[in-house]
Amino acid sequence: VASVVNGLIGETLQESAHPMAIRMAARVDGRDVAALADAYPRATGDVVVFLHGLVEDDESWRRDAERTGGTYAERLARDTSWTPVTLRYNSGLRLAENGRLLSAWLTDLLADWPVPVRRIALVGHSMGGLVAHAAGRVGAADDAPWTALVRQVVCLGTPHLGAPLERAVHLGVRGLVALPETRPFATILDTRSPGILDLGVGDPDGAPLPAASYHCISGSLPSPWGRLLGDLLVTRRSAAGRIAGSTSRHLPGVHHFRLLNHPEVYADLRGLLHDPPKETTR
Repeated sequence: VASVVNGLIGETLQESAHPMAIRMAARVDGRDVAALADAYPRATGDVVVFLHGLVEDDESWRRDAERTGGTYAERLARDTSWTPVTLRYNSGLRLAENGRLLSAWLTDLLADWPVPVRRIALVGHSMGGLVAHAAGRVGAADDAPWTALVRQVVCLGTPHLGAPLERAVHLGVRGLVALPETRPFATILDTRSPGILDLGVGDPDGAPLPAASYHCISGSLPSPWGRLLGDLLVTRRSAAGRIAGSTSRHLPGVHHFRLLNHPEVYADLRGLLHDPPKETTR
């Protein structure tokens, strides 16, 4: 509930210092992490950071976890040398503000991580991919040391060219304002957070980091709806973006929220992180 409320009016909550306002933090067992060294006693130098989407939170990655064998983070921790970190953030803030906060958090990560950080990967679902791009811009402008360590940025259903649903709401609001009978509904719909408004614009070109490879995964509803509505919230063209040198993959029949935990997406993550399977002791 807190994540939904923050997604809708998060900037207002932050400006008023409301206790429900979410601050960006790593999460373990549903709680904010106070000390990274205590929370990650088996930390490695390879850190993969998961960024949820609009009105989601760190628990959103648990979708279908019982059926798939765990979340992406749980399986990567089990199968590879990468240490997963799942963030929660206020998705109602401007993308630029969340980018600034993420860049600052990654800077602190280098200082507070239990071992020297060797590689970083960023995995963003929906708005999470845009937040990663925004952080790249801030980090590049500040010459932040973390930017040189990012090897992979993976965007899952990220609306690089904007989300048509937000634009449809915008047009609908303009129409509802015209009639006195529907004007109150327009007022309700128009009270959208800056984070939601930013989704209508997206980030077409991303912000390529110097050592990072970019991979964009899109889904779609079953035909013929997929051609019209994409994955329900994001079209295939928008999810592919136009980031220079990026690779992309399309998963037909996979809707927006299935991208949070899907076997083929996990297979891509494993391949992109270039780790052999861990040896098991019998």
